[in-house]
Amino acid sequence: IVGADGRALWQSPAARHILQSSRTLSMVDGKIVGRTRHSEQQFRTLIAESLQKDAFVDQLMSPANEEAPELFVQADNRSRGGNAVIAITIRELGREMNRLPDLMRLFGLTRTEHKIVRLLMQGHSVRAIADQLGTSVLTVRTHLKRTYAKVNVGTKEQLFSTLLKLMLD
Repeated sequence: IVGADGRALWQSPAARHILQSSRTLSMVDGKIVGRTRHSEQQFRTLIAESLQKDAFVDQLMSPANEEAPELFVQADNRSRGGNAVIAITIRELGREMNRLPDLMRLFGLTRTEHKIVRLLMQGHSVRAIADQLGTSVLTVRTHLKRTYAKVNVGTKEQLFSTLLKLMLD
């Protein structure tokens, strides 16, 4: 449980362990902070969005841009009576990244679309995926657009969130 400034009001032993071992987030002077500028910005955005939308927001977090996500963080705005209180759930991804469901069957993805999603979730950039597949960046982006339509999402973050929910349930 954190306040609007990221100050921890309560944390479970499991959360404490994750924050101690994570390359993405840590606890400094009682506040949850990013270990890098990139992860700090991701966490601040997560908190701000949960406060603005008065809703549940989730975010894949990585230590740096173009790195595979390390944490799946959810923020649930529980503010009452003017006191900003946000319930934060942090899940380490680690081995779950290898439990990607059969997307070809679930969403009707082609083999290529499935492979591109797997590579994205491992932290590869669109350019690196194009190089690895021996195709153009434009072709990879076209496959991604088709994948987004099949999964009914609009962004890479929404795709990751949807797939992680399937993997973690």
